[in-house]
Amino acid sequence: MISSTKVSNMNWFDPNHSRKTCRWLTLLFTTTLKASLISQRGRTQERVAEDSTRIAFFAQKIRPLLAKHCYSCHSSNAEKLKGGLRLDSRQGWQSGGDSGEPATIPRRADESLLIAYVKHQGENPMPPDYKLPDDDVAALVQWVNLGAPDPRDDLPATVKRADKSWWSLQPLRINASLKQRSKHSPSDCLRRHATASNGAVIGWTRFALAKASALSAT
Repeated sequence: MISSTKVSNMNWFDPNHSRKTCRWLTLLFTTTLKASLISQRGRTQERVAEDSTRIAFFAQKIRPLLAKHCYSCHSSNAEKLKGGLRLDSRQGWQSGGDSGEPATIPRRADESLLIAYVKHQGENPMPPDYKLPDDDVAALVQWVNLGAPDPRDDLPATVKRADKSWWSLQPLRINASLKQRSKHSPSDCLRRHATASNGAVIGWTRFALAKASALSAT
């Protein structure tokens, strides 16, 4: 390895040292690049492992907890959505309810409304009829302080009872006038339409009349 003293004493413009200098610079660059790539790869692997652990914690602890204690009032399947807050998707708690504030603030459990609610602090205790076990509250606090990992991307969409009044959900109805069989053949209808203007039958209408007449004859 070249010492710093030797490097400082080198005559960089001497042709005799050009090859040695190039090799030294190449070695230095390659070593630095390899060290940087190894360090970056290690950090990436650590982040992936950390994210997987946090997602697993949500799937194993938080999602079942929310489904058991919160979805009856705060999901797309709730008979009546309370406070405008939905907890069955990430977008739901991020947008918040009627207050307009996010239900959780990642990594700041002490400032998150959801944590205050489940601790029965304030005017909106959740659930309203009972208090969650201390272990469940602690799990929610840990989840928020982990950054509130939530892989649920889509906001569930369901049709509720009140939505069945939509026109698209109404049964098909046949107009009474259509139930009566027309007295005119298809060719008669086309001929009346085509000759409504100056008695002219032109272009595609002649072709259509020929096809309609053939159908009527069968």
